[in-house]
Amino acid sequence: MRNNRGSSLIFVVSLAIILNIVFITVYMTVSKTQKATGSKRLKTSSVTIAEAGKEKLYAQLIDKSYTPTANQRVTVYTDFALGAGTFTVSCSANVTLDTVWIESWGKDSQSETGIAIVAALSPRFVFNGVPVRGAITARTNVQVLGNITVDGRDHDTNGVLTGDPGLYGVSTCDALVQSGNAHIGGYGQEPLRSSDTTGKLGTIAEQEVPVNAALASPEAFLGLAPGALDEYKSTTLSTPFHGIRYITGNVGPVDFGDEKKGEYSSGILIVHNYFKTAEMKLNQGKFIGLIIIDKMDNINGVANILGSVVTLGETEVNTFGSGGATINYSSYVMNNLGKYCENIKNRVTEVSWKELKR
Repeated sequence: MRNNRGSSLIFVVSLAIILNIVFITVYMTVSKTQKATGSKRLKTSSVTIAEAGKEKLYAQLIDKSYTPTANQRVTVYTDFALGAGTFTVSCSANVTLDTVWIESWGKDSQSETGIAIVAALSPRFVFNGVPVRGAITARTNVQVLGNITVDGRDHDTNGVLTGDPGLYGVSTCDALVQSGNAHIGGYGQEPLRSSDTTGKLGTIAEQEVPVNAALASPEAFLGLAPGALDEYKSTTLSTPFHGIRYITGNVGPVDFGDEKKGEYSSGILIVHNYFKTAEMKLNQGKFIGLIIIDKMDNINGVANILGSVVTLGETEVNTFGSGGATINYSSYVMNNLGKYCENIKNRVTEVSWKELKR
């Protein structure tokens, strides 16, 4: 009996020792894990704050509310409060402003972590090879009346002939009517009145052109996805302007700005609706860029357009007259439309990311 009691006591004591060892081991392991997890959580928090600082700068780079400085690092935000922490962000760029270097430091109550970013900036829309065929490109009948001059020869940004023969004065999928003192020129031929176009009409204009799929919509003509320009849609037009303007109803008579005061408008002007019945009546002022409309109702003033005009309407007659306006084609303007569209947002592409430590 005594031997059995002794054995039981030894067993109990041994078991207690083992359980204590196990308990201590588990406690130490859990404590160590909690400390590591806590440290990692704090680190992740400061990194997250740094990321938030970077994203805030991205938003301003995209909508162009902030423009980086070439070859100079500028602190954009200093100790900007975010929740229980702050971030400080600086930025520099190359000469062409198409690459930026960003440092964002996030700080909370326990830690501070930085990130270094290299990102590429590019316009959201790039217009390559806009398929204009003349100073005027139309889907339906075109009437050129009054004292208007339509010249498809190539002009520079000052409206001076470059010497390049250029394109047609008018290209239409239907018919052209020229009357009065209206002049049309193109492909190296100076503008002529209708009485002087005998034997030369095929040089300055083309008619009955097969309908191109690009004439289906403004986006199709500009080589963009359907709906890509929806954010620019409006029902009113204010002038002068410089950028993309997309009007969904009738507009006019439009005055592009007081040239005597140095005012003018530029960019891409769209007057279009789903039914292709939106009309524009034009009065006066200077415009540099591309006009895409469903129907030209009339130009009854001394407007000066440098670039090209496109009409998408499928049933209406487009009347270009009766004032003393000019529509001059410019290949430079057509190939550089983005330069005249100040409200095109940027696209930010992240090239590299790394963590920084103090």
